[in-house]
Amino acid sequence: MSTKVKVLFVEKCDAKLVQDILQSGKHLNKECRMVCTSDGLVAIPILNIDQIDCSSEEWSDKVVRRGEYECPYSTKKLGNGRLRLSLDSKMSRVQQSLLNWLKDDQGKIQAQILSLDVKVCPKKLEVIGDDKTLVLPPNAFSLNNTRFRTLAVAADINNLWEHLAIAYNSPRVVRRGTIDPNSPIRESGHQLLWPHRGIPEETGPGAPGWITVTEQGIRQSFDLTRVMFSRGNITEKIRMGKVIKKGENVVDLYSGIGYYTLPALVIGMANHVYACEWNEEAAFALKYNLKANGVDNRATVFVGDCRTIAKEQSLLGICNRVVLGLLPSSEGGWRTGVKSLDRSLGGWMHIHGNCLQAEWEVWTLWVCRCLVKICSEEAFSWSAVCSNVEKVKSFAPNVNHYVVDIFVGPRDQLAHHGIQLELKENQAGLLLPDGQFKPSPEIMDNPSCALGPDGVLNQRWMREII
Repeated sequence: MSTKVKVLFVEKCDAKLVQDILQSGKHLNKECRMVCTSDGLVAIPILNIDQIDCSSEEWSDKVVRRGEYECPYSTKKLGNGRLRLSLDSKMSRVQQSLLNWLKDDQGKIQAQILSLDVKVCPKKLEVIGDDKTLVLPPNAFSLNNTRFRTLAVAADINNLWEHLAIAYNSPRVVRRGTIDPNSPIRESGHQLLWPHRGIPEETGPGAPGWITVTEQGIRQSFDLTRVMFSRGNITEKIRMGKVIKKGENVVDLYSGIGYYTLPALVIGMANHVYACEWNEEAAFALKYNLKANGVDNRATVFVGDCRTIAKEQSLLGICNRVVLGLLPSSEGGWRTGVKSLDRSLGGWMHIHGNCLQAEWEVWTLWVCRCLVKICSEEAFSWSAVCSNVEKVKSFAPNVNHYVVDIFVGPRDQLAHHGIQLELKENQAGLLLPDGQFKPSPEIMDNPSCALGPDGVLNQRWMREII
């Protein structure tokens, strides 16, 4: 449970100091806990805001602002006996929270909790963001499960979310949604559970769904009820920042909230990034993040279909690199990517995709062959050489998320990029780790992850050539 109380907003680094000062002056509201806010500050509950003199030298510069905020009750207020975690070593933190929620003082249902399927009662939960937002799996603690519904019949399910929040010291709890692979907008589908419920109408900084995730010093803020976010891409984000060279121009065709746009600017020191994003909510967050990281003067954000934008905004033939970070496939943007490269020098394409682990080499060779075919159709006598295949993360059993780094351009530019090969015109292939070149066959069957009329990759919007 929580309540709106008077608070002082401070930076995280100053929270302990200010809390101690308030406590020594008997101004601290001990019935509530301090909590991280959606804009990265800490709200400290106080008793009487008018009696506090913030002008003393000890903390005059520590208070960002005063106001009110929704703060959870302290365990002392709610009753330590109910909210303390069980010391039973057999139970996980999640199971202990469930036990406390059901108020099983006698231990009568402990065995039933321990026997619940991990999909219904996971042994651990995901925490995301600077404020440690708690994320539940889609089917966790679902009343659709008969055994869980039987246990929870006499309890208020909303109180469970608060017990979990207290156990994880989290300011809010959300349920993970599912992303429609055939949707170009890629909404997260996350639902707030506590202290707010559902998908709030308001969005933006300060809204119930607004969250900040800081990685490698880069602040990424977004509304988690509207925009997807993948924590598993952090290694690739860092790598991309190091791959991009100072002064390069980059086109990011599926930029999202800035997964690769921000590292390109902050770490790679790119001259300019032209970021395209279809989801208006993600584009809003991207603009906010560019400004928050101090790089908005070196980026331009376009909202809409990247294939149309490239024509309308004169993005063709202007860049050194193209990032295509859309999953499960970015195939629909390959032609636009090729046409965005510098007409004289060519450049690099960083193509993401989900692929069967057993097919990664076939998929890579096929991508290179497809790019050369596109080059021919666009009257470019260019080659396509993949110099690196990077496994980003496991996506599903036997399916991985890969990114391939492919130089697409004139043969005489290969050496400038460290590729020492003598190739024929319009040749495609993979540069193996031992330095050998494996050419793509002239005629290839499509791998299983290619776009097609059937199956999960039946993305008609992506297969339309604009």
